[in-house]
Amino acid sequence: MNTHEKKVTIEFNHLMIFAKNKQESASFLTEILGLPAPKPAAFFVFVFVC
Repeated sequence: MNTHEKKVTIEFNHLMIFAKNKQESASFLTEILGLPAPKPAAFFVFVFVC
């Protein structure tokens, strides 16, 4: 981590976001938050934050 980066604590119970491309949006979210890859399931793509 360089001197300009700061870590931020996040907390979600659950969140549903409308997106034109759910896989691309979930992948973007996991990338910017440094989380594991999203998991598709039925009509949703799950992003696990814990």
